[in-house]
Amino acid sequence: VTGLCADVINQVKALACQKVLLDADALRTAAERNLGPFPKTWILSPHAGEMASCLGATVESIEKDPLAAAGEAAKKWGCIVLYKGFHSIVAEPSGRLAIINSGNSVLAKAGTGDVLSGFIVALMAQGLSSLQAAALGAYAHGATGDFWLKSQRSKHSLVAMDLVEEVPLALREILGE
Repeated sequence: VTGLCADVINQVKALACQKVLLDADALRTAAERNLGPFPKTWILSPHAGEMASCLGATVESIEKDPLAAAGEAAKKWGCIVLYKGFHSIVAEPSGRLAIINSGNSVLAKAGTGDVLSGFIVALMAQGLSSLQAAALGAYAHGATGDFWLKSQRSKHSLVAMDLVEEVPLALREILGE
């Protein structure tokens, strides 16, 4: 599987695709096979474990200084990095960083990162730049988690599909509608 994943990444890179998001096993494969750097419009979306693989570091060192890790990863890989964690971080190769001020522990569940990837890819498909899509997708994802708790629901009851169903309500609240 790793070989197939590497082949797909290399083919997409060769086709000069500009709007690409790599997550999960694609990140680990890219790190193991040293497939970077990538075009500056690509997005890597690692959590702490994946970030450790991307940087050849430990999870503990990543969690100790996530801003530095996100910035280092963006420079190393030459593209946008969305470090997923409590208050996710968007980093650009230029060194510019943004901290996403939405989100909470309700999002630390299996599948929620896949939903986030879906948000971001949908925003890119609608014409947003990769940077805009990463930042807005992460903010909307976090805000949906915040909306879940604000609605007096248990953080233990949320499953990934709930995020998809709650987005319209959370966006209405964000927009003041």
